[in-house]
Amino acid sequence: TTTTTATAAQSSTNEYGKLLKLTPLVPGRHRLAVIVPFRDGCPKNNQGAGRTENLREFAPALHGFLTQRGIDFRIFVIEQPKKGLFNRALMLNIGFLLTRDHFDYFLFHDVDMVPIEADNKHDYPSEVPRHLTIAWSANNFRERLPEAAGGAVLFTREQFEAINGYNPAIWGWGIEDDDLYFRIMCVFGRLERLPASVGRYRNLHHQRVMGLDELPVHLSRRTELHHLRALVAAGDTAAARDIINRSGVRQVQFKVDKIEEHALYHRVLIDFVDPSPPDEACD
Repeated sequence: TTTTTATAAQSSTNEYGKLLKLTPLVPGRHRLAVIVPFRDGCPKNNQGAGRTENLREFAPALHGFLTQRGIDFRIFVIEQPKKGLFNRALMLNIGFLLTRDHFDYFLFHDVDMVPIEADNKHDYPSEVPRHLTIAWSANNFRERLPEAAGGAVLFTREQFEAINGYNPAIWGWGIEDDDLYFRIMCVFGRLERLPASVGRYRNLHHQRVMGLDELPVHLSRRTELHHLRALVAAGDTAAARDIINRSGVRQVQFKVDKIEEHALYHRVLIDFVDPSPPDEACD
């Protein structure tokens, strides 16, 4: 493991790109950035501990899967400090900002699942974003609800910027993937989804905590989600876009504390984020 500490002066994405040893894109050749949101510990207000064990299994599994398909890719694990509620959306947005100038498409992927089927498509999603995780082992491979885009989702750079990324105002577990779905529907009108027989994933075990989607901060965001859903359903694109444009990847500020270079991935520890977390202990 090689470790680099980023200073306040290295606050631009170009400087971080140098620290991550990223090279310019080759014209005519696609390059994939795999962005993995991460935090271990905080078992009471996060989805449990055990994520380090998940990462040990996830990294070689996905690395091998993509290598076998001849894809030019790098894996980036974006780690939130152990403070307050976890913000999956914010970590994914930061991963995009760190890598956007050196990759032309992006796979936003949870650390606790890996693809099973050989024909799961990870090529460049030229028309609309593509949702890869349709069914998984912990749910007995039943197809998930259509109004969500969680697990693993592919975007081009332009597609992700068009929806202003994920909503970083969503703290705590859940609904950021529902919000993402309606952002996609607002801007593109459809989301490509793999057949359930192809988009099959194996879950990696970790402790799960019930009731995290009933926290007050979560319930307030659910009300906002229902409003966005209603606007999209009514075809009020202008009002929906106004909501999307107020909170997303363009509103994120951050600073990197440390970058670790591992054999199969880079691990980026985040020091400062804006929006900042609610004042809640990490137990």
